Amino acid sequence: RPRGAARPAAAAPALARPADGRATGALSAAGAPHPAPATTARDVTLGVALVAALLTLYLVVSWSRRRAVRALAASEARLRAIFEDAGVGIVVQDERGAIRDANPAFEAIVGRPRDALCALRLRDVVPPAHADDADQIPRLLFATGRARRVTVEQPFARPDGSVRRCVLTVSPAGADGTLVGLVQDVTRDRAVQAELEFRAFHDALTRLANRVRFRERVSAALAAASGTPDGPTAVAVLLIDLD
Repeated sequence: RPRGAARPAAAAPALARPADGRATGALSAAGAPHPAPATTARDVTLGVALVAALLTLYLVVSWSRRRAVRALAASEARLRAIFEDAGVGIVVQDERGAIRDANPAFEAIVGRPRDALCALRLRDVVPPAHADDADQIPRLLFATGRARRVTVEQPFARPDGSVRRCVLTVSPAGADGTLVGLVQDVTRDRAVQAELEFRAFHDALTRLANRVRFRERVSAALAAASGTPDGPTAVAVLLIDLD
């Protein structure tokens, strides 16, 4: 075609038919194919920028996830270290009182290893007379429909028959009914307190009630005598020689 002439349009194949009507061949004509658009430098730049942005996003998300996993592992390790090294006993139980975990301090208080404790309930490690009190602790926590902290004085029985007097503070630790108890052994404190009270009201030589205790009991007797429905009653004091 001459320069500047229009490109011929594509034509469908046509059958060449002579005068007798029989097809003797086919003739087809088509224009040249349309060239693909050229890729510009701007397109390349945009593609590279998109790939770089996606790669950066992936690296940031991956790094943040790894950092969160490491932080969670470090937090769990710190909590476990606190649990294991705490100076007070820590016991974890479910809402039925079954022991799930215990730290070394609690093992020392009750005189039983952790594996043995995890097969028991809290009522199994207290004196029989206080077993029902141990069962009441979860009920006290959820008595008002919302969890709260409960602190009671709870004795614990050891396999050798001795009893440790403790202060037990129980609080919920999750929606699944898990309870965490902090156990402080106050056996020695209570013994010292009892000894001081005994010395305050008893003679050091004879260990009999002293003058302070005598006055206390006389005052209590006089108050009880004056408060009777039938009016005041007499109070007698009997002196007995030690000989």
